[in-house]
Order: sequence, then C-alpha cells, then structure tokens
Amino acid sequence: MSSMDNIPYRQWRQHIDRLTPANHRIGDDFMLVERGGDLTLSAEPMRVDVTSVILLDEGRSRLRIDMTEYVAVAPAMIVIAADSVYQAIEVSDDMRVRAAVMSKSFVERLFGGYESPNLGALVKANPVVELGTQVAVVRTYFGLLADVVSAPHRPFKLESARHLMMSMLYGYLHGRSAISLSVESRGERMYARFCDLLRLHCHHSREVSFYAAQLGITPKYLSMIVKAESGLTAGECIDDWVITECKALLSSSSLSVGVIASRMNFPSQSVFGKYFKRVTGLSPKEYRESLRASLP
Repeated sequence: MSSMDNIPYRQWRQHIDRLTPANHRIGDDFMLVERGGDLTLSAEPMRVDVTSVILLDEGRSRLRIDMTEYVAVAPAMIVIAADSVYQAIEVSDDMRVRAAVMSKSFVERLFGGYESPNLGALVKANPVVELGTQVAVVRTYFGLLADVVSAPHRPFKLESARHLMMSMLYGYLHGRSAISLSVESRGERMYARFCDLLRLHCHHSREVSFYAAQLGITPKYLSMIVKAESGLTAGECIDDWVITECKALLSSSSLSVGVIASRMNFPSQSVFGKYFKRVTGLSPKEYRESLRASLP
C-alpha cells in the first residue's frame, strides 16, 4: 500500500483545479477528474465542502467516512458527501479512479428537486458499493458526462450533467434501501444509537455518563455494549470521535487553536492542548504544522 498525500481542504480545491483542464469542468460547479493513486484528499481526517462521486476502476482503498470504515475493491462507487469527515487510510499502488466533483449548489439541485426526494438519503446510506456487472453502465455514464462537459457550445450543460448524474446514482443504488433489512441485536441497535449521539454531541460532551443518560442505561452497561461491538471502551470511542473532529478542524480550516478549543467546548486552549497531545502524541500546533510541511 502507498501512503496518501496530506492535502488539507484549504489546498485541496486548488490542487484539483490544477489537475482539471477547462474542458473537464463546468465553471466551479462540476469537474471531472481522472487520475491514478495521486487523486488523494488526505491521509488525515478532513471535512470536505464538495461532493465527490468516485468510480474506483482499479485497485482498492480503505477509507473512513463519518467515522465508519469501508474497504472498497474495484469496480466500486464511492460517494463522499459535502460536510462529511473523510479519511483515506490506505490505497493500493495500482488504484485508478474517475471522479465527478460537485459544488454544494449543484448537489442541492441534484438532491432537492421534485424528481429525487429520496436520492440524498439513499446515497448517504450507501456511500460505498461494489458494482460488479453494473460497472459497464457506470462507465458509460462517465463517458456521457465527459462529452457534455467538453462540448464547446452546448447549451444547458449544468442541467444535462445534473440529469445524467441523477440517473447514474439511481442506477448505482438500484435495489438498495436506506433501511437495512437485516435483524439487529439489541447491542447493535444501542451501539448505533450511541454513534448517532456522538455525531450530534461530540463537540460539547466527552463524558460516558452523558451518553449513557441519553440512552437511558448505566455507564457500565454502555461500556459493555461498546466494548462488545467495537473492541474499544466507551471512553476510547468518545476520544476517537472527538480527536477526529479536532483533526478535521485543524486540517480543513484556518480557525485558530483557541477558537477550535472553544468550539469543541474545552474550558481553555491549554486543556485542549493537553487532551489532544495525550491522545495523539502531538500538540494541536505540531499536528497542523506537520500537515503543512507535507504539502507539495
């Protein structure tokens, strides 16, 4: 496996812009990128503000989207939605991808129209899917999108790209439901609820007792469930979520360390720094500087 280049979001959009000629884009709303393994976002957690639909043509990738880990093996489709926290853990040396990168305004029209009221929920519930025989159809759609984007004088380019993308995503999600049909155990359901609570509250609460109270169970019982489902203690799981969010803020924004400490509800920048270093081995400043030092 090759290590991923660290490209925090502040530099990532410019990096993709440099890779994308004029005939592969429609203004700032839609870009098509075809690359090998160097189409990398970050080996560290980052929060993205564009949506990427990625066709993994060759190779494999292990990645995290909003704290859930996935392994994608070609041919596969990966959708990284805007405002997700994304981390590429590793990619194979032979990885090759094609990606459609879409602005928030483009995606709002894509998912918000009367034709697609449930499309956004379906995509969110299925961010990584192996395509199998469907890959030929998806490759055809990418070819059609390339024709639309590169045409010099075609009117309604954005609308054409939007409808092609909508049709491709419906095909990619064919037969899937936002609701799992599998029968979950009580422990699995409780752990899923715990993760939902972490997604909502990790910015301001780091106490096991808070999450146990929200679930109506004791801290000891919560710890037992989390250990059984994840292999981590409840406290370690909370730390993982909090640190991932802190790393995303450090890598994806220009907020000062003090402002990040406040946003994550630490009583002071000093307390935040000690917490961050205890878990990661680096101070927040050292972590941010290590990312900057690795930029091309």
